[in-house]
Amino acid sequence: MIPCWPPMHEDELLYSVVARLHEFLAPRASLNDFMTLFLDKQTVIHPLLPNGVADVVAHLPQGHPLTVAQLVNRHTLSPFFLSTLEPKQRAVVEERIRQGETFLRTVTHAPFLRYCPACAVHDRQRTRTAYWHRAHQIPGIDVCPTHHLFLVASSVPAGNRGRPTLISAETVVPDAMTATPLNPSDPAHQFLLRYAQNAIHIVGHVGPGAGPAMLSELYRRILESRGLAYRGGQLAHQDILKELDSWPGLRDWLHTWSWPGALEGFLTRHRRSGASPAFHLILLDFLGLTADVMTTVHTYDRVVQSTPSAAAPWPRRSRLDREARRARWLQMRADHPDAGRSELTRLCQTDYSWLRTNDPEWLELHSPPPRQPGRKKHATSPSPRRTQGTTTSPIDDHTIAFDARRARYRATWSALRAQHPTATRTELRKLAPGPYYWLWMHDAKWLDQSSPVRKSGRRSVIGDHELADEVRRAADTIRTHPGRPIQVTRSELSRFVGRRIFQIAPEIFPETARVLAEVLESREMFAIRRG
Repeated sequence: MIPCWPPMHEDELLYSVVARLHEFLAPRASLNDFMTLFLDKQTVIHPLLPNGVADVVAHLPQGHPLTVAQLVNRHTLSPFFLSTLEPKQRAVVEERIRQGETFLRTVTHAPFLRYCPACAVHDRQRTRTAYWHRAHQIPGIDVCPTHHLFLVASSVPAGNRGRPTLISAETVVPDAMTATPLNPSDPAHQFLLRYAQNAIHIVGHVGPGAGPAMLSELYRRILESRGLAYRGGQLAHQDILKELDSWPGLRDWLHTWSWPGALEGFLTRHRRSGASPAFHLILLDFLGLTADVMTTVHTYDRVVQSTPSAAAPWPRRSRLDREARRARWLQMRADHPDAGRSELTRLCQTDYSWLRTNDPEWLELHSPPPRQPGRKKHATSPSPRRTQGTTTSPIDDHTIAFDARRARYRATWSALRAQHPTATRTELRKLAPGPYYWLWMHDAKWLDQSSPVRKSGRRSVIGDHELADEVRRAADTIRTHPGRPIQVTRSELSRFVGRRIFQIAPEIFPETARVLAEVLESREMFAIRRG
């Protein structure tokens, strides 16, 4: 039983309170002795997680009003880690914590506890002691949002393995220390400050909020409204990567999250439960939103419409993106005037998919007409019987256009081969994808004759008698090898021959199989030869 409980300060970790209690009641006692005297010997007070909270409440002085819920919600990082769970799942986890079960044994966090020098000075003036702040230990936070200073790492570990040691901040934090301030004009520092403010807002929120399903739908609608995602949650990878390159927060977080794969997996409901709170905070800052979206149940249309376009890193992105995609589509049509809609789609697939989803009327107006049903795709030369007594026909016009395109693409491919005589077929295809794919579909025989010879990766074929001779010579070499005797096995024969003797099929290599049966040595035969 704990004889007295110290006053708990604002935003103080439960670990910090127990550490101060340890120094007050038994400063010279070891951690095991302290736990045996005042708590359960098996109790583990984790610096960040709510493990051991129920044991602390059970050993409080009789009549103390402190409850498990108050400790968990106000003095641990449990609200931060539970903020991305569904409301029903979060209620189950909170009930398990109240019953004394441990959870979240492995979380991503800083290796050591951190502190703000200005906060330590303020705490000593106000409470006469420095303590560990809960806000400074949130994963991803590197700055103090109150004093706009970078946090300093202490020597107290915050690991998950073993029993953490109880060390108070008063014994570690020096009285005077210089801190690095933030640069207000640096976009990366501004991002770190916004991240810290949003994270503290999530930690201070008690109760269920918007779950992963609601956040996924909100992200998808916002990205679709700005032209960075298609229907169903599929991202426009090239466009979003361009935006990420100019985003200041990407430099510090790209190594942690595999953008945009993690975002697309969350939107398409593949890895929704694996998204951590840090992932949502980064995405909210990227979209120009705040942490209020995660802590309140909202209406999609209201949030999408109220999102200020100036706060996002791409103001009026949809209009600029539409004009750029239209220009690229028109340029592709001008470069390939005889190409059909399917061929243009292969050459410009990303723009075609975006325009088909967001600008279908314009795309239909500026695309080649679809082929008529029942019409042959490529007509051969017209029959003389059919063309007698007629001037021209649609089939004649189509044949003339087909022959002209084939001649033009053949000339392009031949000129390309003359300019790059040592290039392979793959390198030539990358230089002229349009003519290559058209010739591959409609003139494959000519293309194969006019292209570089494909390099075969297969090994040379060897006959049965040649392989049998090599095996026999290898066996003789092994037996007469100077030095320590070596047993004639399939592995040794493979090493000397340079081929895998294990996969020799007797029906294909009968002579080799017979030689193997003669030269292979058993353990007894090898022992007799070794003497």
